[in-house]
Amino acid sequence: MTSCYNAELAIPGPVIVIGAGGHAAVVISSLLRLGADIVGATTKNPINEGKVLGVDIIGTDDKILVKNPEDIVLANGIGATLAGQTRRYVCAEEMRTQGYRFCSLIDPSVVCGPEVNIGDGVQIM
Repeated sequence: MTSCYNAELAIPGPVIVIGAGGHAAVVISSLLRLGADIVGATTKNPINEGKVLGVDIIGTDDKILVKNPEDIVLANGIGATLAGQTRRYVCAEEMRTQGYRFCSLIDPSVVCGPEVNIGDGVQIM
């Protein structure tokens, strides 16, 4: 077994995390360990303010849409509890159709087999 980390999959720029709940906290924790430049986290609740692990909640997903897709990457912090087209899936597809990219997030503590192929936007924590 070897580390799954690969420098070619490093976080390619400033990151906005979609979501501000429990899964977002895990995503942010991994991003911080990877040294990512986290711009902030978004939430679907427009009155939600505060921080997640020290990262500012910058508002709703509309805050993403004012950013040039070439200038940022996204990390999906929306938890998924049901199979199928969850809010997590729908949100990711909406952002991709508008030109936004999702970073592949591989926590530095992860170990996997050499036969594993890592795809775009994957999260391994």
